[in-house]
Amino acid sequence: MSGAGFQKFYKQNSVRGRQYRGRSSGVEAEAAAEATKFGWVREDVAELKLAVATMLNLLVKQGKLSREDLDSAASVIDAMDGKVDGKLHARVLANGKLMAEKQAPRSDLDMLSDAAME
Repeated sequence: MSGAGFQKFYKQNSVRGRQYRGRSSGVEAEAAAEATKFGWVREDVAELKLAVATMLNLLVKQGKLSREDLDSAASVIDAMDGKVDGKLHARVLANGKLMAEKQAPRSDLDMLSDAAME
């Protein structure tokens, strides 16, 4: 089977890339459940993005904060978790301080992936 033929077969016969149709009677239902499994997380993230964007826009429009202040503070906070990657890997406490999250041990594959991304 050629590469294109396999891709067509795979797309037609896989459910979210995991199981083939006909393998079990509940595959489609299982795939639908998996697709919605983290739907509430997406909804929460979307609501949080809206809240943050609203607050930042108001603060900048009212002259309480400049874009440069935001960028500078984000750089400082990003570095607080020990890895400057545009993400925050820490819990934010009610007082605004950060508490480091326990990181899973990194494998050789993780380090190889990091090296490839650089």
